[in-house]
Amino acid sequence: MSLNLNGIIAALPTPFGHDGEVDHDKLRSNVEKWNQTDLIGYLILGSTGEFPHLTTEEKLAVIETVRGATSYDKLLLVGTGELSTRQTIEMTRKAHDAGADGAVIITPFYYKKVLFDEHHEAHYQRIADNAPIPILVYMIPQFAGVSLMPETIAKLAEHPNIIGLKE
Repeated sequence: MSLNLNGIIAALPTPFGHDGEVDHDKLRSNVEKWNQTDLIGYLILGSTGEFPHLTTEEKLAVIETVRGATSYDKLLLVGTGELSTRQTIEMTRKAHDAGADGAVIITPFYYKKVLFDEHHEAHYQRIADNAPIPILVYMIPQFAGVSLMPETIAKLAEHPNIIGLKE
């Protein structure tokens, strides 16, 4: 699997109303405006998209709102990383079913003192083997507190369903 990632993909914020709920009208309006630009696509539910603060149902609703408002020629990448491999695979499948073209997956961070690169490599390999869409490794140490060694990233790059690194 492959995606043409040749261009600019904007990381979209998730707007919230004063009540603390996702504001789908504002999200839809923003996407409709961004559709008029030369962006090749959007990344939602990353750190800018506040993914740790949303329930699965809220995440799926955000995907559906953005996919419904996205111009047919734009890619939709979705942050699907969860704390476990099993949950990440499940969320990646759900994102695919909701219209995602690719998944951006954060490195697990909760047990960072006992998980090492070989564990992270196995995590990503299993996800890539089971994901219905291409995935990108999302290494964001300033939030997750986890960095992967270049050798691990090089091994992961050999997997045909791991198409890149967002760092």
